[in-house]
Amino acid sequence: MPPNLGEPEFATPAPREAPPHATGAKRSALGDGQRRSPPKLPFLLVALAELGIGLELARPFKTAAIAYDTAASVIHFERMASGRLLEAVLNTTPKPLLTVVDGLLYALTGDWRPIAWATLAAFAAAAAIASYVAARLDGWLAAGLVAVAFGTSGGLWIDAGLSLAVAWALLGLALAALAVTSARPRYGLTGVAILLASLARIESLALVPVAVASLAWASTRHPPARRPPEAAWLVPLIPTLAIPIMLIHDWILIRDPMYWAQIADRYSATTRSPILAPGGMVAALAGHGVQEIGFLILGAVGIVRLARGRSRALAIGLIGLCLGVSGLLVLLAARHIYVSDRYFLLIDAALIVAAGFGAAAIAERLSLVAMRVRSVGVPRILRAVAAMTLGGLVAIALGWPLASFDPRVRSTLATHLALSDHFATSLPLIRAALAAPSGAAGVGRLPSVRLSVPLPLLPRAVVDTDLSWLQVGLNAGVEPGRQFPIAGQIVFHDRLGDPRLKVLTAIEVMTPRRVGSVVVRPLKVNPAAGYWLVLGMQGP
Repeated sequence: MPPNLGEPEFATPAPREAPPHATGAKRSALGDGQRRSPPKLPFLLVALAELGIGLELARPFKTAAIAYDTAASVIHFERMASGRLLEAVLNTTPKPLLTVVDGLLYALTGDWRPIAWATLAAFAAAAAIASYVAARLDGWLAAGLVAVAFGTSGGLWIDAGLSLAVAWALLGLALAALAVTSARPRYGLTGVAILLASLARIESLALVPVAVASLAWASTRHPPARRPPEAAWLVPLIPTLAIPIMLIHDWILIRDPMYWAQIADRYSATTRSPILAPGGMVAALAGHGVQEIGFLILGAVGIVRLARGRSRALAIGLIGLCLGVSGLLVLLAARHIYVSDRYFLLIDAALIVAAGFGAAAIAERLSLVAMRVRSVGVPRILRAVAAMTLGGLVAIALGWPLASFDPRVRSTLATHLALSDHFATSLPLIRAALAAPSGAAGVGRLPSVRLSVPLPLLPRAVVDTDLSWLQVGLNAGVEPGRQFPIAGQIVFHDRLGDPRLKVLTAIEVMTPRRVGSVVVRPLKVNPAAGYWLVLGMQGP
């Protein structure tokens, strides 16, 4: 009997839906039916492989590359846990989920590395869950493309390698996809997962208006028997709790519930980076789409495939991330708010997932390939491996250069890691100099700014030295013509994190040397690595 050409092995179709009264399965509010669950072991291996890639790229072993925003979350936790108010504005939007996760990890260990390990594990779990959802809905080829595309995305790995927030947002969104596409849709869990994602990256809330519009349309256009159950409204309603949670978080942190909403304006008013107008943002989004044209085309095909019956709920979610986040970025541009390239990452992740289904749709058209594979009696497990491999090869072709071979990715992560390592090796001397009595140190009256560091290390230095935010200054913020350092001030200067300024070049000393009215004494120097730890002392 000839094989069924309509069911290619490379794009294993979901089984035909049985009536809910016959199977006991709920039907999703948005048209999803019961799906066959693939074995979970392959996706555990996917998670381990993703984690291995992250550990190899970020190398958080001796120390960890911790971004400014992540270290700021630890400060938020410490201030809130101790009942102290944040003493100054940090130019990073508070993220309540990371306040808890990163803050607790540091409080329990006193070490930055567990934060890096947890972030990499969150990203690996998100990739594995997303590929599992793809396999459950559309077969192994879709799963292979999703898994490999996540593992080779330079932008996503830079964010995860610096322990930033996108990994945690993706984990929440992947769990939401898993819950809403299950045989019995779990709407409450879906809403909670999107809420957690929103508490890591606020732009995840772009899903809410899209979900509301979709449910409202289905409620008015469909006959009563096909209308969404009331529980489906939990999907958009629960995530809206992110707003009151952020208000409460910031009231406890700094007694200003709208603090989180002001940071973008404050940063945009001081940044030297270009701020795009709405038209420029549209052009930037279009340009980014051209760079990701392969994923964009396959993603569009995939969303159509999902909307036609694989999972309308997932199709709506992917549309919400792509168009909703894009629209939010245009609105930010209209408000003259600076938009970082990192804000595109949730769009990229959505395109990756959608592209998996697009590749499966194309493979289904090439049913002759599946017929030939079946005709030679290849075992099912080998056919699954072949399908995942094919999906992975498509992802590699679309995503080149791969993160592991991309000089930009490696250089960015290596620079941050080296900067962290230089500071960590200097930290014992910094603490000793801070603890020394002023007379013993020969500095006289202590300055208000005790320590000056490169900008990327600012919040980390606050945490590691137990100084207040007002006692740690920026090397790049020194005004021309001012004495730097002043007597009693400790300066950690690193060329990897500091601009090339004359005032900083003057303190690159090997032996005590007068700089203005102060004698600069080196405490630790490593010209080959490009960093100096010096102390300003009163001149004779």
